[in-house]
Amino acid sequence: MSCGVGGSRQSVVVMSTAAGEHATTQTRNRTVLVLAAGSYSAVCETLVVQPLDFLKVRLQLAAPIVAADGTLRRPSMFQTIRNTFTSFSGGIRTCYRGVVPELAGVLPTTAILFVVNDALREAVYRNGILAPSTQPTLPSHPQPQQSSKVVISPAQALLCGGLAGIPEASLLGPFQLVKIRMQSAEHLARYSNSWSCARSILRTEGGPRGMLRGTAATIYRNSVWNGVYFGVIQLIKKHAGDSHSPATGFLIDLFGGSIGGMIATSFNIPFDVAKTRIQSQIPHRYVSPPPDPAKPIPYQYRSVFGSLRHIYKTEGLTALYRGFVPKLMRMGVGGGVCIASYDQALRFFGIAEH
Repeated sequence: MSCGVGGSRQSVVVMSTAAGEHATTQTRNRTVLVLAAGSYSAVCETLVVQPLDFLKVRLQLAAPIVAADGTLRRPSMFQTIRNTFTSFSGGIRTCYRGVVPELAGVLPTTAILFVVNDALREAVYRNGILAPSTQPTLPSHPQPQQSSKVVISPAQALLCGGLAGIPEASLLGPFQLVKIRMQSAEHLARYSNSWSCARSILRTEGGPRGMLRGTAATIYRNSVWNGVYFGVIQLIKKHAGDSHSPATGFLIDLFGGSIGGMIATSFNIPFDVAKTRIQSQIPHRYVSPPPDPAKPIPYQYRSVFGSLRHIYKTEGLTALYRGFVPKLMRMGVGGGVCIASYDQALRFFGIAEH
């Protein structure tokens, strides 16, 4: 009897160990596939929306012009488009200026965003954080024949998206700095390409620390946007249900991502404006030759909320929404393309969405 009991216990231990190893292997494989799907979605989104992003940056940095009545006014979106194409040569290629640092930044960071978001969604689901009373539990070690699909609530999706935006933005900040400098009309003659821009910042603006300029604003911008974006998508998917064909699922992803992207943009654009101002301006102590003390010294954008306060006081509330229309178009189109291509890649890999 004792040998039988001992053998039974050993079998249980072996089975438990095997189940744990199987779950670990599944998790590792899933992480690699989610990483690949996130990278694919980043490339698709960037190539589609780069022209709109370029226009958004130029609008946010456009200098005031003298109107017919003698007052200073910011140029309209159509004036900015005309000025952009008259100051650059190269046609549509103009709009892809700065796409190299953009791709270099968003490809790894978007992949990491989806990996972190995926892990957080499962962790939040398993631990019942912000869980509605109707949410079922998930087994700690699902069997191969069991579905591993995790259906979280919109509130859980908002939390996970916001938290996942922190590591994403921390890595993206330096790439955004180079992109903004490359797209700014003020710095056209200063940098010949993205690499010369990065070298110049490292050499003349405080070394590696200079590359982190505007990273805090990037974190605020991305965390707010990702939280609202994933929360809205989950809300739309919840109401759409699961009983639909792959083609219908793709359209739901496209629609949900577009709506989520536009709503999220309405919440985060002030942080985006502050980030653009902070990253486009070279700190006074690094300007050569130094500013003339006899002339008014331009405001130095430093902290996120200090910049927001200054823009609001000196330019009004509408200035915090500069570039809103192209950004709304950019993030609406990009949000739809991003989540639709990501989910399509997951379906291609044959893994369930979390």
